[in-house]
Amino acid sequence: MEPIIADQLVLPVAPPEYFRFDDYYSGENEQVVQYLKGLIKAKPDCSHLCYLNGKAGTGKTHLLHAVAEHAESNDLPVIYLDLSALLPLSVECVAGLEQYKIVCLDNIHLVKTSLPWQKAVFDLINRVLEVGHYIVFSGIGLPKSLDIELKDLVSRLDWGVSFNLKPLTDEQLVEALMRKASAKGLKLSKDVAGFLIKHFRRDMSSLVVVLEQLDERSLKTQKNLTIPFVKAELNL
Repeated sequence: MEPIIADQLVLPVAPPEYFRFDDYYSGENEQVVQYLKGLIKAKPDCSHLCYLNGKAGTGKTHLLHAVAEHAESNDLPVIYLDLSALLPLSVECVAGLEQYKIVCLDNIHLVKTSLPWQKAVFDLINRVLEVGHYIVFSGIGLPKSLDIELKDLVSRLDWGVSFNLKPLTDEQLVEALMRKASAKGLKLSKDVAGFLIKHFRRDMSSLVVVLEQLDERSLKTQKNLTIPFVKAELNL
């Protein structure tokens, strides 16, 4: 059966720029990265259901996009879905998604606001498992802590393998931000990177947005990324 979602929502598999395994600074989460790569290769020790738990900014979305990109590069049918975009739609939009070898479903904690969506996700999991395919979830909190009304869904989410993503330390954030800058052809010193993580939300997604803004201003003004430049551009 063809997925109905194709007629309702454009969901490109290609991840945003830099949302790939090679661009993920794993810190203490390297085991998670290696497991997800093994899942794509369908290693026998990999569960058909994987749950990524972590606070905002720990890289859950990055990893789901990376799974999609890596699977696609290995010619595997894969789809990435974000429940923040799906919840306003009919639950019928996930019909037929079990045809994909890997389904990546982001922000599963949001289903607590909708019993119909809880039932739809539960049914999707069962269909994916029945055909022997894989489904990877991300959520803020472990399944039993999400206040999900449908207990069968909680049990299903708790059935597979679960990873608790650990946030990066200050030193790791500085290193990761410098790597991001280098990938964009920017020269970002350790001092400036340290200044940024002290004055903004301490997660990579927020820091990268700020970095891109500074990159644009740096190109326009032909000025280097120094602390005085950053202060002036960001009104600090």
